[in-house]
Amino acid sequence: MSGKTFFFSIILLFFAIPTSTCWGLVTSSGPFLPIPVQKQYDAKKATLGNKLFHDARLSKDNQIACHNCHINQLNGVDSRPKAIGPDNHIANYNTPSLYNSTLLYKLFWEGKESDINKALTYHIEDPTIMSGKWPDILGVLSNDVVISNDFKHSFKDGLTGPNVIDVLLNYLASLDYAPSRFDAYLKGNLTAISTEEKAGLKKFMDLGCHLCHQGKLLGGNLIMPLGVIFPYPENPNKKKYRVPSLRNVTKTGPYFHDGSIASLEDAVKIMAKYQTGNDIKENEVNSLILFLKTLESKLVKGEDDAP
Repeated sequence: MSGKTFFFSIILLFFAIPTSTCWGLVTSSGPFLPIPVQKQYDAKKATLGNKLFHDARLSKDNQIACHNCHINQLNGVDSRPKAIGPDNHIANYNTPSLYNSTLLYKLFWEGKESDINKALTYHIEDPTIMSGKWPDILGVLSNDVVISNDFKHSFKDGLTGPNVIDVLLNYLASLDYAPSRFDAYLKGNLTAISTEEKAGLKKFMDLGCHLCHQGKLLGGNLIMPLGVIFPYPENPNKKKYRVPSLRNVTKTGPYFHDGSIASLEDAVKIMAKYQTGNDIKENEVNSLILFLKTLESKLVKGEDDAP
């Protein structure tokens, strides 16, 4: 990466991230942090949240459940370019994985929310996503004896809108990826990744990819323009989007905010060119993908283990 490109990227990074977060990412491991062992959550509430995550009664006319787009067997995505909501409405954006979402600093592709409770409420209420109405949701769930009793046993005030969000949040907290081979490497196991994968990591660093893809999730905490160095043809005004996490990126295509890129190879080439100013060769693409494979892992636990 040229000196000019590196300087420009550093300036963008500095202005794009809050100071407190920025300095928090500087560790002895460089810009990366090992993913934490599974976070604490209420198992009983998570079980109830799992039921509601798969329950279409949270949506308009019982058409769609959270699981319709965030499919556990597909690593929390739906493999479609764009999500499909009630009445077959095609969303503007590709479905991101919800795994490790409680670690995200920014939520939604535009990064418009940092509070995951508010984000969950928005997903249920938004007409293009689930179009749920709380009076309808609470009415139908209160008539479900099992669900109603579950809430009475979990909350003093029983079934309420905030408590529905609470159990969903506990369920999301249970959907954490286990540490990957790269995490083992960060913790000092130098044989956890191969010589070829280490070369891919070096290329990742040399290109400056780590300036945006850093922290615990290798992404998820910055809002950056698509087309940093060169204007991206599909985003001439350099609209900003959340930098996605790279964990299990090898399994969660199609790629980009609009799901317009089918293959990881093409996504890597485009990112290298428009974000860092480098036209990389096939062997470099392959090297980078070898590194990205070290980020693969399964869910920590649970019957919904993704393949």
